[in-house]
Amino acid sequence: MVKPFNDFVFSNPVGKIGLVETDFGFHIIKVTDKQDGVRLATIARKIEASEKTTDNIYTQATKFEMDANTKPFEDVAKKMKLTVAPPAKFKALEENVGGLGPQRTIVRWAFNNETKVGDVKRFEIANLGQVIAKVKKVNPAGLTPIEDARPGIEPILRNKKKAEKLKAKLKGASLEAIATANATTVQTATDLTMENGVLPNAGQELKVVGVAFGCGLNKISAPIEGTSGVYIIKPKVVTKAPAITDYAPYLAKLKGVNSGKANSALPTLKADATIEDNRSKFNY
Repeated sequence: MVKPFNDFVFSNPVGKIGLVETDFGFHIIKVTDKQDGVRLATIARKIEASEKTTDNIYTQATKFEMDANTKPFEDVAKKMKLTVAPPAKFKALEENVGGLGPQRTIVRWAFNNETKVGDVKRFEIANLGQVIAKVKKVNPAGLTPIEDARPGIEPILRNKKKAEKLKAKLKGASLEAIATANATTVQTATDLTMENGVLPNAGQELKVVGVAFGCGLNKISAPIEGTSGVYIIKPKVVTKAPAITDYAPYLAKLKGVNSGKANSALPTLKADATIEDNRSKFNY
């Protein structure tokens, strides 16, 4: 709106009628409604601990460190109404310490020759605060302790035991008979290849597909221990792949697959070699 029109509208109350002259002529204006405008703004303020709060936390952390060196760590934490974080596992050359993120200083202290199991030390970490660490356990070089390896091994062993029991039940003269005896149904999988080993309702089962190509037509296989179950198969149709006339796409695919294989040689050489890494002793 031009200025005279604008001035009349915003300077008069609702219901006012008036005559206004502008460059465009004369206007009879009636103010029928007004709504208040609101200007919004976002104010951000960084919350920082006061000097008094910082001093209190430092005093509490120092007292915790002193008490935890002579009393049970968990008891001291409970008395101060603090929660002990879950144990963090790390190696001498690692950076991260549990949920604290990169804390190389704590790692170096834990693996220092003068640090023993049960030692407690306070660390003041920028942008995080006071951390009281305690060396709970040191695993010697060699095989992983049973209690640490158990979470990864137990599911594998449990599945193997389940597979043994299932194999003993999978007996019969036909797939239909075996399925009926085990309260299940015979299913059909089509268009399987060595590269496409996905079975319907089961997922990827490359071992099962591999057996299918070597089992022979219309022959019932022995029980196969797959990734997500135990299977018995009976190949019905095997279609021979067409002869390759142009090997260029195939070679390009192989080159792509093998492009990074050279880099995998170094980890293999390391695994077969006897290497003693002493970088942690040089305050790394």
